[in-house]
Amino acid sequence: MTNYLPLLFFIFVFQVGLASYVLIKGNNKDNEIVHHFVAFTYYMALWVACYIFALLSKTNPYNVLFARLTSFPSLLFPFHFLCFSISMLGRKVNKYYFRIAYVLLVGMGTISIVTDYYVVNTIIYSGGYDYIPGKYYYYDPAIFMFFMLSGVYYLLVNYRQQNKIKQNQLKYLLYSVIMSLPIGFITNIYMPIINLRQLNVVGPLATIIVTTSAAYAITKRNLMDIEVVISRTVAGLVTMFTLSYIYLIVARNYSIYMSKDVDLLFVSITIVYGAIVGRNYNKMRLLIQTSSDKVFLRGRYDYYHELLEISSQISKDISVDNIKTALRRAFHEVVEASNPRIYLLDEVDEKKTLNYRFIEQPEQHDKGLIVPCRAGGRLIGMFVLGPKLSEEQYTQEDVRLINNLANQAAIALDNIRIYKETLAAQTKLMQVDKMASFGRVAASIAHEIKNPLTIVKGMTQAIDLRQENDQIMADYIEVVPKEIARVNNMVNSLLSFDQSVLAPHTMIDLNEIINTTIKIFNTKFEESKIKVVSMLDKMPQIKGNAANMIQVFTNLFMNAVQAMPNGGTLKVRAKVEEGQISIDIIDSGIGIPSQQIKDIFEPFFTTKGGGVGLGLAVCYKIIKDHGADIRVESKVGGGARFNILMPVIEIKPEDRQSTS
Repeated sequence: MTNYLPLLFFIFVFQVGLASYVLIKGNNKDNEIVHHFVAFTYYMALWVACYIFALLSKTNPYNVLFARLTSFPSLLFPFHFLCFSISMLGRKVNKYYFRIAYVLLVGMGTISIVTDYYVVNTIIYSGGYDYIPGKYYYYDPAIFMFFMLSGVYYLLVNYRQQNKIKQNQLKYLLYSVIMSLPIGFITNIYMPIINLRQLNVVGPLATIIVTTSAAYAITKRNLMDIEVVISRTVAGLVTMFTLSYIYLIVARNYSIYMSKDVDLLFVSITIVYGAIVGRNYNKMRLLIQTSSDKVFLRGRYDYYHELLEISSQISKDISVDNIKTALRRAFHEVVEASNPRIYLLDEVDEKKTLNYRFIEQPEQHDKGLIVPCRAGGRLIGMFVLGPKLSEEQYTQEDVRLINNLANQAAIALDNIRIYKETLAAQTKLMQVDKMASFGRVAASIAHEIKNPLTIVKGMTQAIDLRQENDQIMADYIEVVPKEIARVNNMVNSLLSFDQSVLAPHTMIDLNEIINTTIKIFNTKFEESKIKVVSMLDKMPQIKGNAANMIQVFTNLFMNAVQAMPNGGTLKVRAKVEEGQISIDIIDSGIGIPSQQIKDIFEPFFTTKGGGVGLGLAVCYKIIKDHGADIRVESKVGGGARFNILMPVIEIKPEDRQSTS
């Protein structure tokens, strides 16, 4: 048996490396398939490791311990194979039964280790060791075969219910299990029963077939080109032999210079080396495979590399023409496909693509290839490629790479479509908004000018008909100048509305501007029986236009006066908070209906008879020109609050002052 140590070391390193590879490269690290496969393979590696340590042990206590330890993983890895088979079929393993079974198996394994139920003792001889089976030794192989056969049966029964891709995965897995299971049964279960243990190593060796095919089924959905399979297999074998050889050198030197027994230090070194192998196996394999591909499969290596480069380029491009150019280069120069065609549904006649619209996956057709481009389930276009100029068939690896190219192109083209539609919608919305605003302004101007002109026209006609009537002349002299002044006032407001942005900005004091405006309105406030309460914190100066800001407060105070025909209270507050100057103008007037609040800053919108409707629109424009904002809160009968928020560059805390 000791002659088999190098082979057992190889099997151990292979299983650990394979499990680590699947854990890293599995399609979904969180799914049960990956988890059960990794557990199945690691327990198998532990089983082999127990064999190795038992062979290396030269003293009876250690030899018996490792012989008994083999029962623990030999119970658990077939159980995980059954769970793996269930998961491969898209089913969920029942967590309740899984936990019960796991506890029972761990308990049985523990009993086998600490008692003589599994192995009573061992007999050490020059070629290795033999053991004396306990009274419950045969339960272990029975449980092993039960779980393994249950997994195979479950796969066979459900095989025909799966789709073609899943059947392709399961087919090679079933072949490997059906081929290796009888071998393992004969060499590791039946022969030991009749006291023949010379071929025990064959069972662990046969497990390589099962774990390799299972790993392949997990990590790949389609069969790869045979050259790629060979390349990866050779790279994996070279990597494993290299790592195994290094471990053998370490073990040999340890036995020569340190100790011939398997002690705690040797076990620790083995565990550390296993962790290093698990972490770096895949990197080493890729290095060896890439190097060999460059030397022996240079053309194919360049082919894959160029296709991946073009795929990456397409995903970053935002031009349809550039994407088409990159695709044509890929099909002409890299794939060397004859008569390649690129159909984008938005650009071609429906008749040209009618026969291809219902294709979901890449299909080979008359030695050519049809590849749909889909994004989010939506067909964007398709590639129709003729036969290769080399007259070779498209391999599954070709199909995978070209399909990846199609997916990248579909996503890029769909993003371009969304961008164009969004841009067009925004442009159209802005145009509609401009026309609507222009229409409202034009209608308001026409209405405001038409009213006074109608009055003037009517009075002029009356004078022509009855020139001798003194009363008509008196009315004419009184009314016409007022109406003309009304038109003139509206024109001046329009000019003010248009030109306020041109006013120069200097450093201004808002408190001074507010107090000045209040003084201007003092007489009006007294006549209207309005009490003014001002609470103004000292504030830093800001950059703005004093005349324009006086106009803002003038319009707001005038609105407040008109909202309180029977008198009331006007509160004016100003303070600095959160990096902004906040100014509140609060009246106790009649309020504004909620449905009108959104329109009060629109030009020519007014609820007052005889008003032009530009006061608040001018306020809004001036405030926006100062980089500020204005908000309104109001309800009918509850007054109104106008809040102006102006940004400040620097806040200097000052003492509060109040006046009333």
